[in-house]
Amino acid sequence: MNKAKLIIISSPSGAGKTSISRALVKSSENYRLSISATTREKRPNETEALDYFFKTEEQFHYMIRANEFLEHATVFGNSYGTPKDYISQQLVKNINVVLDIDWQGANLLRAQKDYQSFSIYILPPSISALRKRLETRAMDSVGVIDKRMEKAKSEIGHYHEYDHVVINDDFDKTLQQVIEVIEGRQNVVAPKFFDDFVKELLL
Repeated sequence: MNKAKLIIISSPSGAGKTSISRALVKSSENYRLSISATTREKRPNETEALDYFFKTEEQFHYMIRANEFLEHATVFGNSYGTPKDYISQQLVKNINVVLDIDWQGANLLRAQKDYQSFSIYILPPSISALRKRLETRAMDSVGVIDKRMEKAKSEIGHYHEYDHVVINDDFDKTLQQVIEVIEGRQNVVAPKFFDDFVKELLL
């Protein structure tokens, strides 16, 4: 790529956007993972300014008023936002910034005319596989998983808003496809080619 851009990666919870995003960043020095600000409580294995910029509600709302976010949203009762300063610092260095965000954030970022972006939507191979992944990672209660599954079906309906779509049924192959399509070594797969698959997925 001749000019650094925002690489937007979205999927329903458990379909692989975070794992793919992190693996993409590890694959080359040309990629840097965006760090979001959040009001969510820090988990034991998380580090400030590495995983997130952890903010109080008051701090987060100050950043909104000061127009310091490219986008922000509330998800499951917690606020998340993409700080402009961090993004700009990477792009100036000609480093592509990878954003692991939902469809709402993706829409807001596409509307930012000052930035070039390329968006990828990751679909699960099946709804049952998606639930199994959420259960296997053992991060949420059954009630929270149920809510995530309900939300996932709604989120999947936004796949057609993305530049490229891929089914994550094999992690290594999915990662390689993502890298190759970003770097122009593989053709973009338009969302329309997944219409029948998504209809069956959501039955």
